[in-house]
Amino acid sequence: MVLLHALAADDPRAHALLEEYFQMRADAFPQGQAYRPVFPTASVFTPPAGVFLVLVDEEGADVGCGGIRRIGRWRHRDRRRLPVARARARAS
Repeated sequence: MVLLHALAADDPRAHALLEEYFQMRADAFPQGQAYRPVFPTASVFTPPAGVFLVLVDEEGADVGCGGIRRIGRWRHRDRRRLPVARARARAS
C-alpha cells in the first residue's frame, strides 16, 4: 500500500526528493539556459497555511512529494507534484 506522510517542506526526506526532482529538471532543461531551483518555504506548507506530503511506496521508499498551500483567503493551489525518476521508471 502506498502511504502519504505529512512532513515539513524542509525535512531532510522532503529536501532529498526535491533535490532529485530539481536535478532531473536541470538535466532536461534547454541547453544554454540556466535552471534555477527554488526550494519551498516551509512555513507556507505548514497547517493551516498548507501541507507538504511525501509519497512512500509499499517497500518503504520515498518516491515523490508535493504540497498544497493557501493563496489568498480561501483558495488553495497544488504547488508541486514531484514523482522522482525511480518511481517513473517503475510506472512505465
